[in-house]
Formats: sequence, structure tokens, C-alpha cells
Amino acid sequence: KKAMARAKAEKKKQKQRKRSGRDADATEETEETETPSRTEATFEDDENEEDASGRSSVSSASRDASSLGTVSVTSQDARRLFASLFASGAERFDVVDVDSFGSETFVDDALRVTKRGGYCYATGTDALALCGKNPPRLMSQYGGAFVAPNAPAVNETALRVFVGDAVRRGAAQGLQVTPAFSLFHPHGPVFRAMLRVERLAGAWEGENIGFIAQCPACGETRLAEADELGPAGSCVCRRCAKTTDGETGSRKTRMAVSGPLWTGPLHDAAAVARLAREAEAVDWCGETDEHASLVSSESDDDASSVKGQKASARELLAAFAAEADPALPPFYRRTDELARAGRGLKHGIPPLDAWIAELQRQGFAACRSHVDARGLKSNAPLDDVVAAANAVAAAAKNARASERERSL
Repeated sequence: KKAMARAKAEKKKQKQRKRSGRDADATEETEETETPSRTEATFEDDENEEDASGRSSVSSASRDASSLGTVSVTSQDARRLFASLFASGAERFDVVDVDSFGSETFVDDALRVTKRGGYCYATGTDALALCGKNPPRLMSQYGGAFVAPNAPAVNETALRVFVGDAVRRGAAQGLQVTPAFSLFHPHGPVFRAMLRVERLAGAWEGENIGFIAQCPACGETRLAEADELGPAGSCVCRRCAKTTDGETGSRKTRMAVSGPLWTGPLHDAAAVARLAREAEAVDWCGETDEHASLVSSESDDDASSVKGQKASARELLAAFAAEADPALPPFYRRTDELARAGRGLKHGIPPLDAWIAELQRQGFAACRSHVDARGLKSNAPLDDVVAAANAVAAAAKNARASERERSL
């Protein structure tokens, strides 16, 4: 009942804010002011305005007319809007937010109207393509990329293909594009990346763009080397080859290769730290936010239990900060996959936090993945990851045995 009362109160406040906003707009239109410069725009795709060719209409608006100056709203094809702004020589924008639908990312056009030192916020919702289930569309829309469709942890692979495509498109325009943060959201699903755009200094060498290889037999995952990207089947699992009596190249040792994709950190540590401070300052971290309590009261399920989705901004930003460690690899290992028969776990899956702590104690980088609640990211070799799990499970087993002895 209290939650329902709070929800009603919040809806009433929202209506009042909308009404006061309309009144303020009407008042401002009657005032004579000088024509200020346009400083920021966000571009949002409207699914209801999509035409027969699949291109989307676009609206551009600023957050606050009083602080940002001129507010213009348009409804036209996104690429035409971007092209007209670029061709007119208009001032570029600090932030360009492209909330597009499907595989149409509009990144090429959006980058052309983003200031150097500004940000382009890109979106992709075509999970079938990005996760390898629609290879023709993936290849045509994302620069010839390919993704092994049934490999574990494919969602991070898809996110990295999405980011890597934007980085390569930027390089073609003489721009250095790097992610300030990247997000996979399971509901949709949605892939998003806040990309910092700067002028490229010198020739682009393809840094942080590569391929990953995954073994379906033992679960090994690693970066594929350039000389392994030849004919199909040339990338083999070295770990399996050590256990198959020298039968290197047999079918069960062949690895599934995905890429090209972004191999660097998905988040910039300094940018995430600034976001965390700002979120605390404006009370967006969820603990005292009335809106967050209203949202959580509408669901019977624990928000943090839904496919690993974080329940608050604080949790999400903490996950980003951990993943920003450059020592971490461009993939995670799913704990349920590691527990499959024959992969070395002797006592089942230990608690993930204890598993991570053991790897860190041994000197490896390790953390959870924001993409998957079952995801373990670590630069430790697979054998060391398995050994750490067994050590944690054995210690817990011994502790339980000692407790039973003391109770007798």
C-alpha cells in the first residue's frame, strides 16, 4: 500500500512538472531574446516514424532551453539530418546520442557531427546479428565481422564486435574512437557504447582490434594470432593438443574464431570514476532515490537477479570500474561451462567472490562480468582458474569437516 501511495504521488509530481514545463515554454516563446549558439543535441530514433526503406526519422533536442540556448526539433531521415549539419559547416555537438533500432547504428554519420573531444553514444539492438545467428547481416552491417553463434559468453563477444566496428569506422575518418563505457543490457537485448571521439594522431595501426578463439572441447578461450586466421580450422587449441597424443589439428582441437572486435578495456577507468562521483552527487545510486524504490516495488523479483543485471547505478559503475583493468582479457569464462564433466572442477562451483579472491591472492587480475552473473573475468590461464576453484572448494570442505568435529 505504501508503495502504491508513493507511485501515485510520483505520477502526480510528474504531471505537475510537465504542466509547469509547458507553461515555461509558452512564456519563453513570448520573450524577445538574442539568437544563442547551439551547443548540444541528442538524436533519438522513433520507431513509429520508420519508412519503407528501414531508415528512421530523428528528433533533436536539448535538455534545458534556459541553459543550452536554441532548441530545435526535427523529424526527418537520420542520415539526411547528419549530412545536412556536416555539409552546412555547423558547429559540431559535444554529445550525439543515437538511439537507433536494429543494426542501423548511424555511427559513420554521427561521428561527422561530433566535436573532437566529444562523445558519440551508439546503440545496437540486433542481437541475432551481433551474436552470430544472422551471419549475412552481421557481415554487411559490421564490417565483415563473424561470430561463433553457439560459443559461451557470446554477449561480450557481440558487444566487442559492436565497439570494434565503431572504432574502425572512426579510423577511416581519421578519428581515434575509444569507449568511455560499454553496456550490455539483457532486456531487448541492447548493446550501447559511449565513445570518446578525438583526432587520430598519425597512422592508425589497428591497435586493440583482434580476434578471439574458443575451444568447444575444453572451454579454453584466448586471442587468436594473425598466422592462425588462414583457412578454416587452422586455429587449434594448444591445451587440447597437449592431451591428445600429438594429434594436433584433429577436429576436437579446432577453435571457433570471432572478430574483428575490440580487445581493449570496455570502459575507461577515469571516466567511470567521474561518473561514480557524479552519480553520488546527484543521488542516482539507488539507495536513497525515491524513484528507485518505486521501480523496485513494482516487481516481485529481485532486480539484481535478472540475468545478472545490476540493481543500482553504484553496482553497475563498480562493475565497470573492475572491468576497466587493462590486464583483463577481452572475454569472460562462464562458471557453469567450467563445471561441465571432464573440465577439472572436483567439488562443483565454489562461490564466485571467493573464487575471484583466490585468483587475486595468487597475483592474477580477476573480477565479475557485468554482462553475465555467471561470468568470471581473469587473465589467469584456464588450468590456474580451475585449480583456484578446487582450492576454494577444498578449503570450504575442510572447514565444514572441522566444524562437524568440534560439534561432536
